[in-house]
Amino acid sequence: MKILLLLILNMILLNAGTVWQGTIGKSPIFMQLMCSEEVLKKEPEKCYVESYMYSSTLQSITLNGDYNKTKKQFFLTVGTYRRVHEKFLLSYRNGELNGTWHHKNKTLKVNLKLYKEAKSFDEIRMKLFKFKREKVEKLANKKELVWIKEMFSNNAFFRLGNGFPQKSREQVNPLLDKLQKEYASSDLECFNSWSFGSGMESSSSANLQYISDKLLGFNIHVNYDCGGAHPDFFTARYTVDMASGKVYKLEDILSIAKDAKKIRALAFAEAGLKLEANNKEEQETYDPYRLTHWDDLKWDLTKTGIRFYLDFCSASRCFRGDYYEISFKRLKPYLSKAFLKRLDSKDVWVE
Repeated sequence: MKILLLLILNMILLNAGTVWQGTIGKSPIFMQLMCSEEVLKKEPEKCYVESYMYSSTLQSITLNGDYNKTKKQFFLTVGTYRRVHEKFLLSYRNGELNGTWHHKNKTLKVNLKLYKEAKSFDEIRMKLFKFKREKVEKLANKKELVWIKEMFSNNAFFRLGNGFPQKSREQVNPLLDKLQKEYASSDLECFNSWSFGSGMESSSSANLQYISDKLLGFNIHVNYDCGGAHPDFFTARYTVDMASGKVYKLEDILSIAKDAKKIRALAFAEAGLKLEANNKEEQETYDPYRLTHWDDLKWDLTKTGIRFYLDFCSASRCFRGDYYEISFKRLKPYLSKAFLKRLDSKDVWVE
């Protein structure tokens, strides 16, 4: 039991992130190490230096390299095996990380001390983010959306403004605050060493999809290029209760949420399609009949129904955006009574 506890403690110490604050020359920076200070003191070779960022940009810059036990220093680089853009030579002594930073023919001193106020770049960004009111969007019935921009990431996100009930603003706007911070931080975390110096490699944007006095639907589209084989993208979708700020899961709405076969049958019926296989030999060919495409559905609301976005990760490319919409009228037998009360009958169907 004692050996097991020691192993667990050792894993915790190794995985405990620490942030170091200091300067490159006169420029304030933060550096992220994936180990505790205790491990750094005794076994620095077990520490992994993940990234650093300037206080002026909050953009993560990925670091590669390791600890040289002979020279007792970290040798860290920014770049790839083809081209190194920057390098750090750092040694730990007396509670500090000191050394030099090199870029082309320029060399600057580096001095870093443990930053005890945060254990991750996410935490730091949450404290340092700057928000600016950008514009007011007029909606029907004298309702307004206030668009807010986070200045480091240029991430823009709306809030409920004038015309919405005070209770809705109090319940929903904190969720929108939280989401904007999370997506802005995620944008700034993305760094592509292959295109060094090109700036932020990720961007996200919020788009209003559905709004009534009781429900809010929106999506967040993210483009990113963090060093993989090619740039990529995805869309996250949210349906929120205006009275409570609750984010709905499909299971909260549909009794058949886990029944991919039933949803597929309803979607085909709505589209007027025959429920039969494509019969093409190619395994990667798009075939909406294939049940695997219906297993992990993304969804959102429209004024007349629920739109289901098929999972094409088993086909040639994920996130194609193909969807099937099923009307509320067809879904009515499977909709929860609580959710039915949240729908605006003017927008849904006439009995």
